Amino acid sequence: MNMKKRILILLVTVAMLLSVVPAVSAATTTTCEVNPGQSFVLEYQFDNVGTIEGVFSFSVPEYFTITDFSFSGLGPMGSSFYDTQKGTIATFDIDLCERITLKVYITVADNAPINQSFTLTLKYETCSDFDTWEIIQQPDDVVTIKIVERLDFTALNQQIANATKLDESKYTAKTWDALEKALTAARKAATDSKTQNEINAATDALRDAIKALEELPPPPPIDYSALRKQITIAEGLKAADYTSASFAKVTSALKTAKSMTTSNDQSKVDAAAQALKNAIAALVKVEPPKDPDYYNLNRQIAIAEALIQASYTPESWSRLQTALTNAKNARSSKDQKVVDAAATALEQAIAALEAAKPPVDFSELNKQLTIAEGLKEGRYTEPSWNSLLTAVESARNVLDSDDQAEVDAAAEMLKNAIAGLVEINYQALLDAVSRLQEHIKNEELSSLWYEMHTLLNEVEAALNGRDQEKVDDCAARLIALLTRIEEKLADMETPETVIVEKPTPTTPVDDYCNIESHRIWPILFWISLALNVAGAAFAVVYFMMKRKKTTDDTPLIDYDITDDE
Repeated sequence: MNMKKRILILLVTVAMLLSVVPAVSAATTTTCEVNPGQSFVLEYQFDNVGTIEGVFSFSVPEYFTITDFSFSGLGPMGSSFYDTQKGTIATFDIDLCERITLKVYITVADNAPINQSFTLTLKYETCSDFDTWEIIQQPDDVVTIKIVERLDFTALNQQIANATKLDESKYTAKTWDALEKALTAARKAATDSKTQNEINAATDALRDAIKALEELPPPPPIDYSALRKQITIAEGLKAADYTSASFAKVTSALKTAKSMTTSNDQSKVDAAAQALKNAIAALVKVEPPKDPDYYNLNRQIAIAEALIQASYTPESWSRLQTALTNAKNARSSKDQKVVDAAATALEQAIAALEAAKPPVDFSELNKQLTIAEGLKEGRYTEPSWNSLLTAVESARNVLDSDDQAEVDAAAEMLKNAIAGLVEINYQALLDAVSRLQEHIKNEELSSLWYEMHTLLNEVEAALNGRDQEKVDDCAARLIALLTRIEEKLADMETPETVIVEKPTPTTPVDDYCNIESHRIWPILFWISLALNVAGAAFAVVYFMMKRKKTTDDTPLIDYDITDDE
């Protein structure tokens, strides 16, 4: 296929693609409000077209005049035509235009009726296919034009301009506030008013507020006499007679005072005069050098040397010695500031001395530990004894403490633990055991021997333990058993006739049965019971003797170890 055919096919394809893209036209404003005699502009846009032909027509032509047309968006080879008299337009371009913008300039007649609407209709057709040159009739484009009352803001704007030029400082506050309110209302009316009456009312109110302004009386003449007096005094001073810092303030105040000699503000003139007067009064004269005053320095050195090192902590004493050395070195200085600084530093070091802590007193703590160590564990209940052990451990932990309050607290805690010890009371249990010994070998009570044997074992365990509740429980059970024994013995005092039948011996049938040997078992039972009872009694007597030997009659509170000496 040759190049010409390829180009032809390409052009046909482009033309077919462009033919399916519709031309679009629309005015940017579909409705508008205008005043009689006003000129305005309508804008139209056309997309993807090559030619446009159209005509504008008003519903009532005598009230409107098209004064001009303008096109934009045509290519370099494009052209346009319009007739303002007939309202016709036409454009042509060798290529499709992406967007053509048309502006129509219209003037409204002065006699156009108010509050009526009119229409401007554009009837046009376009061409977007240069191969077929098909002309497409487009829908009419209609714009509604409403004629509204022409508002005259000239007088209002003039009054606003007049009010803006006024100087607030020339008028009384009351009348100026009234003007400000009227000016605010006028500016609002200039943008929001819908009728001429609103505009006229705002104009009149602002005009009246301007006329009602009351001018302030003229200020009195400025009095420069005090200012000139201070300037004369300042100019007569010599810088060499005063310190540079104080004289620099006078120089600065003098410069400001001279600038106020033409001021029309009396307050500023008076302020400048007073500032210069204050600066002159604050001048510091230069005095000839003199020997430093060592009195305070020597006094602080004497105080420091009279102190005793042992009365203070090493750290604070070291700081004092450093300050004291510096103070002695300052005795050779001729600068009063150096002397004063050394004296102040030494005085502060003296004030910062920290008193050494007194030795800790362990006497009370040791006294309570001695009392606690002399107590016997078996005499007291286990909970109270455990509290004592805890207090003893806490006391021993603070034997190397340097805090007196901590040592005293441990001593008090141990003292309270000793006072809180609870002795175990075995008396009721021992009395019951003593009573039981009277009946323990009585063969008439053989039916209760097993119960007595079991209970005595529990009694032995309770005597060896340190549980008051178990001791009391065993005592109560022994007393209950004794009551039963005594009741049984009382019943036995009444004689009863007992018929004893003598058994007839029979020959045993079983070869392995030895009836004679059965008699040994009751004897063995009585021997075993006697041994158990004797052992329990021995244990009770032994414990009572041991308790008697180990009885500690030392008082628990306010005990002094020297009492034993």
